[in-house]
Amino acid sequence: MKDIVSEIITIGTEITLGKIIDTNSAFISQELIKIGITTPIKSSVDDNFKRISQLLNHAIKRSNVIITTGGLGPTEDDITRNVIAEVFNKKLVLHPEILGHIESFFKTRGYSMTENNKRQAYIPEGAIIIPNPIGTAYGFLIEMDSYLIFSLPGVPREVRLMVKNFVIPFLEKRFSNFLSFVEIRELNLAGISESKIDHLIGDIIRKSENPSIGLQTSDRRIKIRIVAKSHARSEAIELIKNVERIIIDRVGKHIFSEGDTSLGEVVKKLISINKLDFLVIDGIKGVLINSLNDIQLGIVISKLEELSLLFPDVKLNPNSFDPKIYGKEITLKMVKRFSKEIVLLVTAESKEKDDKTEKMKVYITLYFKGETNFKEYNFQGDPQQNCERAATLALFLLFKRLRKEFGNSFLNS
Repeated sequence: MKDIVSEIITIGTEITLGKIIDTNSAFISQELIKIGITTPIKSSVDDNFKRISQLLNHAIKRSNVIITTGGLGPTEDDITRNVIAEVFNKKLVLHPEILGHIESFFKTRGYSMTENNKRQAYIPEGAIIIPNPIGTAYGFLIEMDSYLIFSLPGVPREVRLMVKNFVIPFLEKRFSNFLSFVEIRELNLAGISESKIDHLIGDIIRKSENPSIGLQTSDRRIKIRIVAKSHARSEAIELIKNVERIIIDRVGKHIFSEGDTSLGEVVKKLISINKLDFLVIDGIKGVLINSLNDIQLGIVISKLEELSLLFPDVKLNPNSFDPKIYGKEITLKMVKRFSKEIVLLVTAESKEKDDKTEKMKVYITLYFKGETNFKEYNFQGDPQQNCERAATLALFLLFKRLRKEFGNSFLNS
């Protein structure tokens, strides 16, 4: 058998209308990949009999494992069980075990059970019951020769419990001879654009199938994700290492950590380990200090004039303002007054265009043990995103200097 492939269908008009966010498919796919089952296709569909039926008919032709969530409740628009019964030409039959659970569920809570709740006790004939210890909607499993269909309720906490207690153990037992070990390596980068990374390692991404390589971008980092599968864990690890070596050779100077470790966490840890005296002057709405998760490390200012109140002898003349000279003077004053080895100053000038976008000019000055480094950037876009980008560039400037001083290792920094 080839690799086991799953498909997830989340059912509910509230999802397709955007009234709730589908967290079920994310959780399920994360659990499946742990046992080597990929989920290349996810779909959301409203409570419409025809559209659900069409999706199921497509799914069984291309996937080994189909998991649906939602539509198993007691109301008229909970039609998933009816659709599945028709698609697979099965009758809906009443299960006394499920009915007893529902009756007990209401009784122990002091509620009377309305007649429509009995609908939840009907599942397709021949299906395996999936218990739901914390809700009234049981799930069910239909086994066919070439595929399995798991149908689960839509409540996230119920889904999580049923997936962990039933779905994953069942799949591990059913496909024990076919499941692979999956290893995932995530490298975090800053100070480089997604398009530049693609330019530098695009050939590897295109050629590599196992491991597969993908990019994920945000304002705080760009992530290179390497995923390898093998029937032996050691082989999966080795597959990743072979590709990782090439990637590090090409973009290693931009890598600051692995996994979920943020740039702020790395910088803060390096400063702590090396017992450095450090001060931040944050002129970007506190975003920089928030990135370090330590308000004691710095001062938040809303405008440059506030620095002039601290240091009246450093003149701020709007008509002849030189941010490089001004930044150097201020950081030197901070070093002297507060006895710091490192001072990171970030200030910005913004010109609002409208409520959602702005032009921002950012000035970053880093004083590091007698050396001063200055950078200037121009941003345009969402004000908060501009501040996020500025904070990342400032922290990466400091990270590079720390790496130069204390070593070049980025993993588990």
